[in-house]
Amino acid sequence: MKTDARTRYTKMVIREAFFSLLEHKSVDKITVKEICDLAKINRATFYRYYENQYDLLSLIENEMLNEIETFSKGGQIDIDTLITKMCQLLYKNREEWVLLMGATADSRFPNKVYSFFNQRYGDKCVTKEQQMSYRFMLYGFSGLIDYWVKSGMVELPEDMASHLIYYRHKVLD
Repeated sequence: MKTDARTRYTKMVIREAFFSLLEHKSVDKITVKEICDLAKINRATFYRYYENQYDLLSLIENEMLNEIETFSKGGQIDIDTLITKMCQLLYKNREEWVLLMGATADSRFPNKVYSFFNQRYGDKCVTKEQQMSYRFMLYGFSGLIDYWVKSGMVELPEDMASHLIYYRHKVLD
């Protein structure tokens, strides 16, 4: 279903206003009125698309996770390529990821990312040893990605992917 240009524009300015506010205050301190004032829209327009600032945040988080999921559709991609593409995507949208993983956003988002990957790949582990290795790797990846994002993504995505792939092979080989 295609969205018309006005709707795309409106959602874009709402999103930009929200991220601008998120740079300076936590999501629980942001009001719909502030978002609307900054986006130069009325509140009825905001409520046409979102219930509140938490709904907006949740939809943005889901949208960004779904963008990662598009890489692995059909199962035709190997895990090392997926890691590289994921790091490139995070880097491409780094300003948003830094805010989403930061102290002012939803503190549950890193767990949401963990659950996202666990639901897609965790069932491939059959033995207890595989499950333990997988969890170790997933928590380690989550920690390294969190560090990378929160430190401003100074490393290039290919360098970060190289580190993650190296550790993946050390744990699973």
